[in-house]
Amino acid sequence: MAIADLGIDLRRVLFVPRPRGAWAESAADLLDGVDLLIVRAPSRASHGAARRLMDRVRERGTVLIVVTEPSAPWPLPADLSFVVTESKWEATSRLVARTLTVRVGGRGSAARAGEHVVRLPDEQGRAAS
Repeated sequence: MAIADLGIDLRRVLFVPRPRGAWAESAADLLDGVDLLIVRAPSRASHGAARRLMDRVRERGTVLIVVTEPSAPWPLPADLSFVVTESKWEATSRLVARTLTVRVGGRGSAARAGEHVVRLPDEQGRAAS
Protein backbone atom coordinates (compact mmCIF):
# COMPACT_ATOMS: atom_id res chain seq x y z
CA MET A 1 0.00 0.00 0.00
CA ALA A 2 1.13 3.56 -0.68
CA ILE A 3 0.88 4.63 2.95
CA ALA A 4 3.28 1.86 3.98
CA ASP A 5 5.84 3.36 1.57
CA LEU A 6 5.55 6.57 3.59
CA GLY A 7 6.61 4.73 6.74
CA ILE A 8 3.18 4.33 8.33
CA ASP A 9 2.82 1.16 10.38
CA LEU A 10 -0.13 -0.68 8.82
CA ARG A 11 -0.80 -2.43 12.14
CA ARG A 12 -1.96 0.97 13.39
CA VAL A 13 -4.27 1.70 10.44
CA LEU A 14 -7.99 1.12 10.74
CA PHE A 15 -10.40 1.49 7.86
CA VAL A 16 -14.11 1.98 8.56
CA PRO A 17 -15.74 1.85 5.12
CA ARG A 18 -19.31 3.03 5.72
CA PRO A 19 -20.23 4.37 9.16
CA ARG A 20 -23.41 5.90 7.64
CA GLY A 21 -25.13 8.48 9.85
CA ALA A 22 -22.88 7.81 12.84
CA TRP A 23 -19.66 8.83 11.09
CA ALA A 24 -18.81 11.64 13.56
CA GLU A 25 -19.41 9.41 16.59
CA SER A 26 -17.39 6.59 15.00
CA ALA A 27 -14.53 8.98 14.29
CA ALA A 28 -14.62 10.37 17.85
CA ASP A 29 -14.51 6.85 19.29
CA LEU A 30 -11.35 6.10 17.30
CA LEU A 31 -9.44 9.11 18.64
CA ASP A 32 -8.26 7.30 21.77
CA GLY A 33 -6.10 4.88 19.78
CA VAL A 34 -4.57 7.00 17.02
CA ASP A 35 -2.34 10.02 16.47
CA LEU A 36 -3.73 10.77 13.00
CA LEU A 37 -7.33 10.32 11.87
CA ILE A 38 -8.46 10.77 8.27
CA VAL A 39 -12.22 10.97 7.75
CA ARG A 40 -14.55 11.57 4.88
CA ALA A 41 -18.04 12.54 5.86
CA PRO A 42 -20.59 10.59 3.79
CA SER A 43 -22.49 13.80 3.02
CA ARG A 44 -22.66 17.41 4.16
CA ALA A 45 -21.49 17.44 7.78
CA SER A 46 -23.67 19.25 10.27
CA HIS A 47 -22.10 22.11 12.20
CA GLY A 48 -22.92 20.43 15.54
CA ALA A 49 -21.35 17.08 14.62
CA ALA A 50 -18.25 18.80 13.26
CA ARG A 51 -17.92 20.97 16.39
CA ARG A 52 -18.22 17.96 18.74
CA LEU A 53 -15.63 16.03 16.73
CA MET A 54 -13.23 18.99 16.67
CA ASP A 55 -13.61 19.46 20.44
CA ARG A 56 -12.66 15.82 20.95
CA VAL A 57 -9.73 16.13 18.54
CA ARG A 58 -8.33 19.10 20.50
CA GLU A 59 -8.90 17.28 23.81
CA ARG A 60 -6.95 14.22 22.61
CA GLY A 61 -4.24 16.12 20.74
CA THR A 62 -4.90 14.14 17.55
CA VAL A 63 -4.37 15.38 14.01
CA LEU A 64 -7.59 15.28 11.99
CA ILE A 65 -7.63 15.35 8.20
CA VAL A 66 -11.07 15.78 6.66
CA VAL A 67 -11.50 14.91 2.98
CA THR A 68 -14.42 16.79 1.42
CA GLU A 69 -15.99 17.56 -1.92
CA PRO A 70 -16.55 21.15 -3.12
CA SER A 71 -20.30 20.53 -3.00
CA ALA A 72 -20.13 19.47 0.68
CA PRO A 73 -17.42 21.53 2.43
CA TRP A 74 -16.41 21.11 6.08
CA PRO A 75 -18.61 23.54 8.07
CA LEU A 76 -15.82 24.82 10.36
CA PRO A 77 -12.73 26.89 9.55
CA ALA A 78 -9.68 24.68 9.07
CA ASP A 79 -6.25 25.38 10.56
CA LEU A 80 -4.80 24.35 7.21
CA SER A 81 -6.54 23.60 3.93
CA PHE A 82 -5.44 22.09 0.62
CA VAL A 83 -7.57 22.51 -2.50
CA VAL A 84 -6.63 20.72 -5.72
CA THR A 85 -7.28 23.25 -8.48
CA GLU A 86 -5.85 21.28 -11.39
CA SER A 87 -4.86 17.67 -12.00
CA LYS A 88 -3.08 16.01 -14.91
CA TRP A 89 -1.98 12.39 -15.43
CA GLU A 90 1.18 11.49 -17.33
CA ALA A 91 1.14 8.12 -19.06
CA THR A 92 3.11 5.96 -21.44
CA SER A 93 1.86 2.39 -21.68
CA ARG A 94 1.10 2.77 -17.94
CA LEU A 95 0.40 5.59 -15.54
CA VAL A 96 3.69 7.31 -14.78
CA ALA A 97 2.83 10.27 -12.57
CA ARG A 98 0.20 12.76 -11.58
CA THR A 99 0.78 16.49 -11.44
CA LEU A 100 -1.45 18.53 -9.15
CA THR A 101 -1.82 22.24 -8.63
CA VAL A 102 -2.69 22.70 -4.96
CA ARG A 103 -3.85 25.91 -3.28
CA VAL A 104 -2.78 26.02 0.37
CA GLY A 105 -4.40 28.29 2.93
CA GLY A 106 -5.66 28.38 6.47
CA ARG A 107 -5.69 30.35 9.67
CA GLY A 108 -2.92 32.10 11.57
CA SER A 109 0.47 31.80 9.88
CA ALA A 110 -1.14 29.66 7.15
CA ALA A 111 -3.51 32.51 6.19
CA ARG A 112 -1.35 33.55 3.25
CA ALA A 113 -2.66 31.37 0.47
CA GLY A 114 -0.22 30.06 -2.11
CA GLU A 115 -0.30 27.64 -5.01
CA HIS A 116 2.13 24.77 -5.45
CA VAL A 117 2.64 22.26 -8.24
CA VAL A 118 3.15 18.74 -6.85
CA ARG A 119 4.32 15.73 -8.85
CA LEU A 120 3.42 12.29 -7.53
CA PRO A 121 5.74 10.40 -7.61
CA ASP A 122 8.96 12.12 -8.58
CA GLU A 123 12.00 10.24 -9.91
CA GLN A 124 12.80 8.94 -6.39
CA GLY A 125 9.23 7.70 -5.86
CA ARG A 126 8.21 10.54 -3.54
CA ALA A 127 6.05 13.63 -3.71
CA ALA A 128 7.93 16.66 -5.00
CA SER A 129 6.89 20.29 -5.21
